[in-house]
Amino acid sequence: MMLARLIITSVICMGFAWLYWHTGPIVVNMQETGWSIIRAGWPFTLAGLLLGIAAGYTFGEMARRKLAVEQLSRDAERTTKEFREDVHEVGLLAQNTLERALSLCEENWEMKKRLEREGKEIHSMKMEAETEMEAVEGFRKKNTILHAELVKARAKIQRLKKQLALKPLLKE
Repeated sequence: MMLARLIITSVICMGFAWLYWHTGPIVVNMQETGWSIIRAGWPFTLAGLLLGIAAGYTFGEMARRKLAVEQLSRDAERTTKEFREDVHEVGLLAQNTLERALSLCEENWEMKKRLEREGKEIHSMKMEAETEMEAVEGFRKKNTILHAELVKARAKIQRLKKQLALKPLLKE
């Protein structure tokens, strides 16, 4: 801002020096009225107008650019904030997904261990069942043999009863 004031002051002084060199000394009497004051003061008015237009355009352009930069900065800050929030949400989602995956992995590991234990139990139960089935098959064969022997024994008893029943008749 200080530099701008220095530049404006320098331009004004240079303008007055230029006017003084081209037109010579001009004295504006405060008591002059009417159209005569225009002839005496037009160079100063024109110089001030030109300086005002130049300075106004320059400062207006600087203000417009500053405003545009501020607006873009605000937009960039807002966009950055939204992006940070989105990144934070995605980070939380990723962290939750990772925790869920780890818990599923641990659960899977526990299920594998349980499956392995139960597989061993089933194998031992299967071996016991096979042993028992062999024993049952042995008992079944023995039962069949014993049943056949029982049938033979009953038949023999019947024969012996018949023979005994015939012997008293034969003695007579």
